[in-house]
Amino acid sequence: MRDTVTKEPTVNLRKVAEPRAVGRMRPAGFRVFETRDRTRESVYTYERPVVALSSDLEARFRGHPGAWESFQAQPAGYQRLCCGWVMGGKQQTTRERRLARLMDESAGGRPGPVMVNGPQQRDISQSAGLTRMGRLIYSMSVSLDGFIETRDRSLDWITVDEELHQYFNDEARAMSTFLYGRRMYELMSGYWPTGNVDPAATPAMREFAAIWRDTPKVVFSRTLERVDWNSRLVREDAVREVARLKGEPGLDMDVGGPTIAASLMSSGLIDEYRVFVQPVVLGGGTPFFPSPADRVRLRLLETRTFGSGVVLLRYEAADRL
Repeated sequence: MRDTVTKEPTVNLRKVAEPRAVGRMRPAGFRVFETRDRTRESVYTYERPVVALSSDLEARFRGHPGAWESFQAQPAGYQRLCCGWVMGGKQQTTRERRLARLMDESAGGRPGPVMVNGPQQRDISQSAGLTRMGRLIYSMSVSLDGFIETRDRSLDWITVDEELHQYFNDEARAMSTFLYGRRMYELMSGYWPTGNVDPAATPAMREFAAIWRDTPKVVFSRTLERVDWNSRLVREDAVREVARLKGEPGLDMDVGGPTIAASLMSSGLIDEYRVFVQPVVLGGGTPFFPSPADRVRLRLLETRTFGSGVVLLRYEAADRL
């Protein structure tokens, strides 16, 4: 079976390395069968193999009857996309993590995770009979006593090995937009635009540099005059703009930095918290959770321990239950 997807081009593919450009637009679970450019449109033809979960992953999914039954009730096109997304992970740990996320979404009766990145994700999801509103994720490295930086704003205590960095890359690749305040944008843009040419960069760092450059970014600041690297500057109220973005179908966004996260948290806009607990006590600094005005109830989604001693805690806002 072959499916043809026709898009008005947003870039001139003749000026971009074709495999990379096409790969960013490829639906999960498909492989490119043919590509050709036309004067006014670009046509991509994809060949869909038989997509199914491996026997061990399907058995694990069936072991959660509520999630499995909810998944089976979804449209067939949606099921194919989900299976392709899960099995598209290069490593078994990645496939297991994606399955866990799919089971979490299915158990809650919500449409599943975003399967592809970029503007095409909305069209492909809708073609599968699926509409899912955007989600906002707050994710940072945190000391055991709850700080994201020292009193003098140092980050030299954070340990990120290749295993953890690859996890960061997988998570970042699933995001449609990064949200930054001024300080976080200046920190990230000070290195990652050219991080891939740093002689000291590891393979995971070079991979993340490409992900960071390609992913759209929204920067909230009243003092910056301009932003670069696929970024858009917003001077008005961050809460209003993020609420608007969350109304866009399928847009998963990652917010970086506690200052902007504080206002979004108090407005009830954050859907998920990903806390990477580092094995260190700082004794003070900038807290991951600025003092909230009200109590915030959370539901544990996942825990994971990395070889470096870092522990991931994934929580969902309880008001999503």
